[in-house]
Amino acid sequence: MFYVIRSNLLIAAVHSPKNFATDLFTLICATRAMIGSKAAQKRGKKAAILNFTTKKKLMMSGKVKEGLIAGTLSGIILGLLLKAIQYKTGVLVYTLLLNIDFIPVIGDIQWPEMIEFIFHLIISLIIGIVYTIGSYRYFYKRKVAQLLFSYLLTLPTVFLYFPLTYLAEKPTPPLNDIEAISYWTLGHAVYAAVLFAAYRFNEK
Repeated sequence: MFYVIRSNLLIAAVHSPKNFATDLFTLICATRAMIGSKAAQKRGKKAAILNFTTKKKLMMSGKVKEGLIAGTLSGIILGLLLKAIQYKTGVLVYTLLLNIDFIPVIGDIQWPEMIEFIFHLIISLIIGIVYTIGSYRYFYKRKVAQLLFSYLLTLPTVFLYFPLTYLAEKPTPPLNDIEAISYWTLGHAVYAAVLFAAYRFNEK
C-alpha cells in the first residue's frame, strides 16, 4: 500500500497539485498507521512474553511448595516408621537415620532428638522438591513413570545404610545386619510410595 501511494503521489505532483495534497495527506496517515501497527505488535509480543514468564514462575513456585509438602510428609512418615520399628525390635535403624556425629563441627554437638529430626527433614525437603519438579517437567500425567522416578530417586538413600553405619561413632546396626538392612530398605520404600502419593494428590 505504501508503494502504491508513493507512486500516485509522484504522478499527482506533476499533473495535479490538488491530488498531490490529498495523496500527501493519505501517505502521512498511512505511514502513521503502519508505525502504530508495528508498535502495537511489539507491545503485544512483549506482553505475551511477560505473561508466559509470569505464569511459568508462578507454576514453578507452586511446584516448589508441593515439593516441600511431599518432602515433609514423606520424611515424617519415614522417621516415625523407623522409630516404631526400633521401639518394637531394638534394631537401631531410627538412631542411624538421625545420626550426624560423623559430620565435622555439627557432629561434635549433642543435639536434641527434635533438632536431629529437623536435619533429616531438610534432606527430605530437597528430595521432595527435586522429585516434584522432575515429575512435572518430564513425567507429567504419567503415573507409572512418576512412581518409578520416586523409587529411583530414593534408591541411593537405601545404600547410604553402609557408609552411615561405617562412619557412625554412636552405636548403630552392624554393616552385615540383614534384619536392619531389611527394615531400612522397607522404610525407604514406604518413603518413595508416600512421595509419589503426595505428588499425585496435588497433581489432580
